[in-house]
Amino acid sequence: GLNRVRVDGDVVEVLDWADVRHLADLPAQPVYDQKKLVVR
Repeated sequence: GLNRVRVDGDVVEVLDWADVRHLADLPAQPVYDQKKLVVR
């Protein structure tokens, strides 16, 4: 996600944290079984 902050002197203000609105119109992403992908 995207993070937006504002810095004013020594003060940091979090405006948005881990914003994923920019991903809203993307198709569903595939889900993989991570255990099957482990190389041993």
